[in-house]
Amino acid sequence: KGEDFQAAVLQIKKSDCGMFSENKKMIKKLIVDDLNANTKIVVFPEGILNGIENHINYDAVVAFAGELCPILFNYDAYVVLSGIIKDAGKLSSRIFLIGKNGIVAEHKRIYENDEVIDDYGNKPEFTDTEYGRVSMMFGDELVNMEPARCVALDAIDMLLVPEKDGSEYNRYYDKFDLVWSLAGVRARENNIYVLYSNYIGGNSIGFSGIFGPDSFVKNDDFVYSERLEGSVKMMVYLRENSRIFPMNRVKYKPLLRFRKPYFYRELF
Repeated sequence: KGEDFQAAVLQIKKSDCGMFSENKKMIKKLIVDDLNANTKIVVFPEGILNGIENHINYDAVVAFAGELCPILFNYDAYVVLSGIIKDAGKLSSRIFLIGKNGIVAEHKRIYENDEVIDDYGNKPEFTDTEYGRVSMMFGDELVNMEPARCVALDAIDMLLVPEKDGSEYNRYYDKFDLVWSLAGVRARENNIYVLYSNYIGGNSIGFSGIFGPDSFVKNDDFVYSERLEGSVKMMVYLRENSRIFPMNRVKYKPLLRFRKPYFYRELF
């Protein structure tokens, strides 16, 4: 099963993000622009919902998802939005998969007293859509190979990854483009698509990209952009009989084909 379709990751200036009320208008316009270009899944950078605000209420996100429903229904599409959300007095960073019927799935990491108390969030779950099985995680969760491997074992087709500018990674790494590179590594080693959306001019070099499941490094493994404002688009091939290996075997994941990183150690 599965159809060929076009996916897109949005790349915008962080300075264009304002209050939630302003961001909603921008999000709607950008969604319609991409859906009119025959796109079915659109991923926005991390924090697009709250923008310059410290947080927004969960009820406001639910209401906004309701506003997006008619648009997504007309195009039979999905959008991925994220932000710092306050719900029942607690703060969390959340990623939302929104479709024609509202919020379809969420992934979150928990905050306490403005500090992250769970660096890797909850175990990512998967959701089945008419465009394949999808899962979501934050950009820095790509640093740990296990979350991506776990969802790959659940036979996901696409990993949707909203990213911020990378400014918090300097406590761990010297090279800020590491996370962007890891998006491609996770796609190839787990035989999945990774849709990675970042802001322009961030410390992650401002790259956004869609990485394919090809096991070999080739120039056409991904689509990327340095300073382009707008969206990066790529066709996603999920029909098992439509393309040559490995593009026709995204859903077929025998464990023997998984690559082992050089630092991998057997547990037993």
